[in-house]
Amino acid sequence: MRKNESDVVCESLKKLGMKNLIRENAKDYFMNTIVETEDGPIGPLSETTDPEKKRRIIGEVFIQIANKVIERLGLDKENTFIAQGTLRPDLIESGNPEISGFAHKIKTHHNDVEIVRQARKKGLIVETNADWHKDEVRNVARRLGLDEKIASRQPFPGPGLAIRLICHNKTEEVEISNEDVTKLENILNGTEEKGYILPIKSVGVQGDARSYRNLCLLQGNMLDFNWETVTTKAKEITDGINSINRVGYILNKKKFSEEIKCFDMKMEDENINLLRELDNIVTTNLEKAKVSQTFAVLIPIGMTKKYSVAIRTFVTNDFMTGRPGEIGKEVKKADVQKIVEEIEANFGDKIEFIIYDVTSKPPATTEWQ
Repeated sequence: MRKNESDVVCESLKKLGMKNLIRENAKDYFMNTIVETEDGPIGPLSETTDPEKKRRIIGEVFIQIANKVIERLGLDKENTFIAQGTLRPDLIESGNPEISGFAHKIKTHHNDVEIVRQARKKGLIVETNADWHKDEVRNVARRLGLDEKIASRQPFPGPGLAIRLICHNKTEEVEISNEDVTKLENILNGTEEKGYILPIKSVGVQGDARSYRNLCLLQGNMLDFNWETVTTKAKEITDGINSINRVGYILNKKKFSEEIKCFDMKMEDENINLLRELDNIVTTNLEKAKVSQTFAVLIPIGMTKKYSVAIRTFVTNDFMTGRPGEIGKEVKKADVQKIVEEIEANFGDKIEFIIYDVTSKPPATTEWQ
């Protein structure tokens, strides 16, 4: 969960008059449970690096926990309704066959895993928002008289910070081809920018299908980079180099000669707690930005340090397509500078690069995983 997330949610629900509220701390169960699937056991989450497996584990464990509470309350889980905030994009991206017989799975959503689909067929899942997009839900919240802090608050995916922590296993790395390196150099020829292709992968959507491809980093004039040039080049990179679906720009280092390394990273308390604090810095400083969503992503790359952080901003109407918030337009340059300074002041011993995600959707998704 985000910093203070559970407190905010519970306090908001109590203010709305909810009296039978149970706050279940299921951290250990989420982290350590092995899930049985049709393809065999997967998990635990604390040892899993593949993003689809992480999402599948969280989705299955989510229902297991709900069922445990239902049983503890003396209810029959086969005849108990579960209400979910499922949105139309969740079902589309999960490749739900009820939405489209030709739908491709982009990424599994925890509220549409198989155990949920079976309960849905029994009529036990209540989903009042399932035909709506996020902007429509916000409008309904306002018409219901909910506080604007709730109606306009940052969207937060069901799997939470787990899909914003880019787990990595160095033994599974695939070597970057010299051909792709040459293509990148040719695309950037004549600009101030230097490019790096890294074996760190993120989820994207290309041709209505899921992609899972490499990250490209650009290095240049830090916060004084030319937005139009960089975003144009980012599009050329993702269009022209098949192994790349996301581009980030380094904000805090103008020149460096050391090699960028990738490190192993799993779901562990140290990483999760660090991401929670970084995310709070990013979202707090950008809460007035004219964007639909903003958050931080923890990435296991660096030179002498093993972590870097990416700032993801997104401008969209329906979250099916969109673009990054432009620095100097939707996002104030002074606010981004403040984020850089605050991260370096508080976490400079841990964070190597502070990166701004400059990729549209498609080819990237809003989230990294």
